Amino acid sequence: MTPPPSPSLPVSFHPAGRYLLPVPQGMKFAGMYHAINSIHVEEIPWERGDRARQFQEFWEPVLEQAKENYRVGATLGPSTRGGLAHEDVSQLFGHEAVLLCYSNDQGGHNLDFFIALPEHILRLTEDRGYELGEECTDMTDYTLDFYRHYRTGWENCSPDSFLTPRGRLEGLRIVDEYVSASCGRAESEGRPQIVLSMSESYLRRPPGTTLSLSLFRKALKAQGIDLEVLRSRRRTVGGIPGRETVFITSENKNGELDVDFVADWVSDGEAFNLDRPHMAIEINCDASAKDDALRLWDSALENFMSVRDWRESEMGR
Repeated sequence: MTPPPSPSLPVSFHPAGRYLLPVPQGMKFAGMYHAINSIHVEEIPWERGDRARQFQEFWEPVLEQAKENYRVGATLGPSTRGGLAHEDVSQLFGHEAVLLCYSNDQGGHNLDFFIALPEHILRLTEDRGYELGEECTDMTDYTLDFYRHYRTGWENCSPDSFLTPRGRLEGLRIVDEYVSASCGRAESEGRPQIVLSMSESYLRRPPGTTLSLSLFRKALKAQGIDLEVLRSRRRTVGGIPGRETVFITSENKNGELDVDFVADWVSDGEAFNLDRPHMAIEINCDASAKDDALRLWDSALENFMSVRDWRESEMGR
C-alpha cells in the first residue's frame, strides 16, 4: 500500500477491516482479529515442503479434538448438540478443501472450512446456533456465498473492500462485524513498553450513555486512583467524529507509586450505519514514556483512514 504523507512520524499501514491501522515508526504490528457476518477468517502462509502434508497437519488436529469433545460430551447428553461431521468439499471450492462441523464453546456449531489456496491456507469458521440435538444441515450454502466474495491480496481492491491480513472481501453485504488490531513498542534498554490498539464494531442498537469525565474521576477515586487529565476534547479521526481523552493515573501499590499514561479516542457510532461504527483507539504505557507515547499517538490518529478514502485517493492520482 502507498501511504499518504505523514505529518509527524512515518507510518506503515496494516489492514483492519474497512480501515487501515497506521503503525508509527518504532512500533510493530502485533496482529488482528476479525469476524464478519459471524464468520472468522484466518490465513495461514505455506511453508517450504510438502503442501499436502502441511494442509492435513493443519486441519487434522482440529478434527481429533472435535472427536474427543464429542466422545466426552456423549456421556453428558444435550451438550453434544449438532453432532460431528467431516466432509471433503473440494468440488465446491475449486481447491482441496475440508469441512468440519462440531459443537463449539457457546453451545452451537462451528462450521470450519479449510481451503488450500495457491497463496495460503484459508480457514473460514462460522459460528451457528442450533436447537438441542439437531444435526448439521445446510452446512455449505452460507459460507460458500461468503467465499465467493473473497479475493487474495489488496491490489486494485474496490473502495468497499473489507481487508484481511492477506486478502479482502468485496461486494459482501455486511450485517455484523467486529475488528480488533494492535501494535506495540517492546520494552528495551530501560524504555517501557507502549501498546496501541483499536477496535471497531457494527452497532445493531443505539449506543449507550458514555461515562462522563467527572463520573470517571469519581469511580477511580473510589479505588484509590488519582486522575490527571491532559486532554479532553472532540476530535475527528479518519472523518469520524469522536472524543479524545489523554490522562495519567496514579495509584499507590504496596507503598510504591504506579503512574500510567493512557490516551483514548472513542466514537459512539450510530445503529445500523456502517459508516459510523462504534470505534475505540487506545495507547497505554508507564508515564515515564509519556512524551514518546503522545507522539506515537498523534501520528496514528492523524494518519488513520478508511479503505474507501485510501482507494479513492489512489484512484484519483
